[in-house]
Amino acid sequence: EQNDYIASLIKARVVINNREVAVFDSNAESIVSGLFKAYYENPRLLPAGTKRALYARLREAKVPDGGDGKPLVNIIDFITGDDDLVRSEYEKMTDEDLSPLIEDHKPEQEKWLMEYRTKRRVLVRTICDYIAGMTDSFARAEYARLVPNIAKLQTDHSKKSGKKA
Repeated sequence: EQNDYIASLIKARVVINNREVAVFDSNAESIVSGLFKAYYENPRLLPAGTKRALYARLREAKVPDGGDGKPLVNIIDFITGDDDLVRSEYEKMTDEDLSPLIEDHKPEQEKWLMEYRTKRRVLVRTICDYIAGMTDSFARAEYARLVPNIAKLQTDHSKKSGKKA
């Protein structure tokens, strides 16, 4: 009976068009996208367990080759690897346009480009899975920790408008 009542509210769009729900959805979207951006722009911010998962997924990943795919060749352990190599690897994985990094389109350079596109897809999937596993309170705390300027601006704006953050 209670489920029928809730279903009728949703059907009548009482809940869907509710202002508080819209504000909550907007805040949640800001937090999730802010966290994704922070982790993508600096994967070193990811916790050790997520870096281990990334390493394991990269070891399992295949570069598309028209068949079953070929394993990735250059995989770095993001926890125990050399800091400069790890930093360089993250930069290549997150660089928006990898094509300027190759001088001419020789077959071995094309393979390199495909490898880093595959690594990027694995990184994105790993970040998304990590964020998806967060509780709401943990996500808000991480957002406040990793994106302090944005969180501070939102808090200041809320105080000016008389709303709670």
